[in-house]
Amino acid sequence: KETEVTGQMIAMAKEYPISEIIEVNKGGMAICPFHNEKRASIDCRNGFYYCYACGAKGDVIDLCQKLYNYSFTEAIKFLIK
Repeated sequence: KETEVTGQMIAMAKEYPISEIIEVNKGGMAICPFHNEKRASIDCRNGFYYCYACGAKGDVIDLCQKLYNYSFTEAIKFLIK
């Protein structure tokens, strides 16, 4: 059985910088990890991301779930460790 996730744990996870997961340039842009791209097309601001090329979007928790194939609980635990 997975450990229960609390609101406090979610709030802590959302503070995790996206730039610690994908390489973000000084302008807040990154190469999208979800499609084959050579130029930065994913905008990372205020804890959220949006790709102008493929439409991928979400917060740092969503990014973790999609990139690492984590469950919501696994993503929270990864982000608050």
